[in-house]
Amino acid sequence: MGFGEKWLKWIDFCIKTVKFSVLVNGEPVGCFGSESGLRQASSGLKVNWGKTSLFPIKEVPNIQNLAIILGCKIENMPTTYLGMPLGSDHKAGEIWDGIIEKTEKRLARWKAQYISLGGRLILINFVLDTLPTYVMSLFLIPPKVMKKMDRLRRDFLWHGCKEGKGYKLVNWQTTMHNREQGGLGFRNLRAQNNSLLVKWIWRYNREDHALWREVIRHNFGELNPWCTNMSTDTNGVGVWKTIRALWPKLERNLQKIVGDGKRINSGRSKVH
Repeated sequence: MGFGEKWLKWIDFCIKTVKFSVLVNGEPVGCFGSESGLRQASSGLKVNWGKTSLFPIKEVPNIQNLAIILGCKIENMPTTYLGMPLGSDHKAGEIWDGIIEKTEKRLARWKAQYISLGGRLILINFVLDTLPTYVMSLFLIPPKVMKKMDRLRRDFLWHGCKEGKGYKLVNWQTTMHNREQGGLGFRNLRAQNNSLLVKWIWRYNREDHALWREVIRHNFGELNPWCTNMSTDTNGVGVWKTIRALWPKLERNLQKIVGDGKRINSGRSKVH
C-alpha cells in the first residue's frame, strides 16, 4: 500500500516486542510476551473487516477509497481501545466517566441488599478501590474526579443502603491509613496515582531499547540517563509531560550506587 520503510520497521518492532497482561478485578496482573505472533492466522483466523475501523489522524488523503478496499468503516477520535481512551485530552474529565459509571452501577446493586459494615469495607477495599487502577496507570486523576470517587466510597461505607445524610464515625483521611495506624486500609487515590505514573519514569530508565522510550527521548531530549528534559512546548506529548513532572519526587527517594559510571556522575549525583 506504499507505506514507508521506516513505518514498516516501527510496526515490525511493535509486533515483536509486545507484551500482555491479564486484568483481575480491573487491575493488570503479570506480564508475558507473545509466543505465536501473527502465525495464528495459519490456523484459519482472519481479520474481521466488518468489525474493523479506520481512525484518521489529521487529514488522510483517499481514506474513503482505502476503507472501501479494506471493507471497513471510518470513525473519529476520541475512542476507547483495550479500556484506554485514545484521542482525548489527557486532562479531560470525560476519560473518567466510565470509571464513575461502573462505580455507581455497582453501588446501585449493592445498595439494594443489606450488607453489613464489614461487608461494605471488603467491597470498597477489593472492588471499588481497584476500578480506577488501570486508567490511573497512565493518566493523572483530576481533583474533581478524585473528590467524587472519595464521596461515593465514603457514603457507601457509612450509609450503606440508607438514603440521605448520616453520621460519619471517622474522618475519611483517617480511614486511608493502614490498620496499624488506626485506619481501614482504603487506598489514597492521589498517592496510588502518583506511584503508578512514577513507574513509567522507572521503566524509562530500565527499558533502554523500548520503542516508546525512543519516541519520548527523541521528542524531549535527555536531562540525564534517568529522565528526559522538562518540555515547556504546548504541543508536546501531554501525558509524558504530566509524568515527567513527578521526577523530582522520585529522585528524592532514590539511592544511587556507583557501578560502571554510565548512569551516575559522581560530581553531580548524590550517591551511597
